[in-house]
This record gives sequence, structure tokens and C-alpha cells, in this order.
Amino acid sequence: MRKWLIPGIVAFVLLLGGAAFGVRTLKQNRPAPFWVEIPMRLPADGAQLEKLEKDLRQRVQSDEVIVSVVRESDLARRWNLPDEQAAVAELRRRVFVQFKDGGFLKIGLNGKRKETAITSEVAKKLGDRFMTVAQKQSRPTF
Repeated sequence: MRKWLIPGIVAFVLLLGGAAFGVRTLKQNRPAPFWVEIPMRLPADGAQLEKLEKDLRQRVQSDEVIVSVVRESDLARRWNLPDEQAAVAELRRRVFVQFKDGGFLKIGLNGKRKETAITSEVAKKLGDRFMTVAQKQSRPTF
């Protein structure tokens, strides 16, 4: 009985350590989206709302917005991707545009909990860049 006591304790401690590592890894890989809310006047008609959402999604995912955010944030290096084009594709995959009740537009980014600092920074830059591009496009030209 005694000769199994020490190996049993060691196995139990290793099992607890492995379980703790597994739980921590699961928690760190949970989804953690971040977004910027922009107040907007929304149309009452559902078809116009869907058209507006599609148009805004295309504006957010345009090269002018996405590429500038990738370059400013150096996402290729921070996400360990081989080049800038891979970072652009990954950012396009993660971006979302939704309307929230109360007349708010949510422009955000899906990320993992362990990347919260990067995700929140990129979401803020994405919202800022979208606003500057939208203001340029809405100005009348003379």
C-alpha cells in the first residue's frame, strides 16, 4: 500500500494541474467581441434598414478603411500572420456591423478573450476610420 502512495499523489497533482491548465485555456479562448456605437437615425421600413446595413457593411469592409487600420495597428505582426494581405483578410472576417435598438450602429470586431487589448484598440480605430471616411463621402463637392 505504501509503495503506491507517492506515485498516486504525484499522479493526482499532475491531473489537477492539467485540469487547471485546460480550464484556463478554455476561458482564454472564449469569444470577446468589442464594438463602437454610433448614433444614427434609422429608417422605419425593414427593407430600407437591411439595405442601409448592407451598404454600411460594405463601407466598413472597404479597402480604404480595412487596409489603413491594418497598417496603423501593425496587425500582421501582432496576429502572427505572414503578410499584410493575410491580416486584411482576417480583419474582414472578424468585422461586424449591426443595428442596436434605440438608433445605434454597432461597428465591431470579434476576438478572443486573450486578445482583448488588441481587439478593443482595433475596434476603436475601425470606428474612427469609418467615421472619417463617411464624413468625406457625405461632404458635397463644388
